[in-house]
Amino acid sequence: MREIWARRLVMLTGLVVFALAMGFAAIHNLPVGVAKSATADVERGKQVYQDQGCARCHSVAGIGSARSPLDGVGTRLSASEIRGRAIGTPDQQDALPPAVYRAKQAFQKLPEEEIGALIAYMQSLR
Repeated sequence: MREIWARRLVMLTGLVVFALAMGFAAIHNLPVGVAKSATADVERGKQVYQDQGCARCHSVAGIGSARSPLDGVGTRLSASEIRGRAIGTPDQQDALPPAVYRAKQAFQKLPEEEIGALIAYMQSLR
């Protein structure tokens, strides 16, 4: 009787390990189209960062103004927090100096695709 239960336990354990391995593989191995899309968004966001002259006030990997480095911002802030700070949403008015808040208001006129790409780029900075 113990032998039967031991075999069942071994089989059940094997199935659980197999299911977990498949689950982790599915999570970590995104379909090619999804991975390419995410990479394209990050690259487009990097281009928006450069086109908008963000390096006048910020730096990434030591390139740009050392006043406000963005290295690691993707680990410190959520996407909505990055968005708020990048385009100067009303909830950021007290958090940012008045001149900075006013300057960031201009970025609200950017197309939503560019803002989304910029956020993807910021989130990639880890």
